[in-house]
Amino acid sequence: MSTWRMLRNVAKNKTEPIYKMFGGKVENEPENKLPLGIHIGGKIQIEQTSFLLGRKGEIPLQLESPGKELIVIAYGQIKYDNANVYRIYLESVDSSKEAMLQIVEEDGNIAEIRLFRTIDEIYPTDEDEWDFWLAEADGYIGLNEFSLKEEDFPDSIPPSYLRVWGEDSQFRVKPLEWKEFLRSAQDESRIMQITHQLMLYGRWVNEDNDIAEYALLDMEESSDEACVNVFLGIEIEPAGIKMIY
Repeated sequence: MSTWRMLRNVAKNKTEPIYKMFGGKVENEPENKLPLGIHIGGKIQIEQTSFLLGRKGEIPLQLESPGKELIVIAYGQIKYDNANVYRIYLESVDSSKEAMLQIVEEDGNIAEIRLFRTIDEIYPTDEDEWDFWLAEADGYIGLNEFSLKEEDFPDSIPPSYLRVWGEDSQFRVKPLEWKEFLRSAQDESRIMQITHQLMLYGRWVNEDNDIAEYALLDMEESSDEACVNVFLGIEIEPAGIKMIY
């Protein structure tokens, strides 16, 4: 089940909590203190300059802005190697648009921030369909290049994105494996667990190579079901994020 679908079901009380309890504590419970003063229920303001400039690129930015002001409806935390990865789930004030802010902290300092939005959500139904994404030899998640769908670009060549993680010389590298622990605004005492197999891709939007657009292929699995999420994203500077309240 995708994270967004899970959050929608939580709002409708259709999803059971996933707990790992040891003496009343949840294993790897997400921290309440988030970077940049972010908190559930808060309103966040996102700088829009990169979205505007990216539209003027040689191969324009495909990611659409979710809007300048967004509400924090949930957050997840992943511990990977020596880094803390925070996923902040955002919704526009009128609930019509969604986004995910991914913040990576290393040694207590922010190493990167990217804003992602889902552009496709795929639910494979059999082994062959899953092999297309995850087969060890040639599964799409982990290949050295990713392209958007040709049918979405009838008059032009769809943009291609090169793999960011792993050795350039390898045809496919194994996707990263993350375990995310999620809290939502509907019930902050409920901890939900999602496992991920994911790979990041990127391309330069303009000739100056100062605006990059990212594609993130992410297999997400909960206790109920699994899917593949395709995200597009853009880098955001810490100064480009402001908590309004």
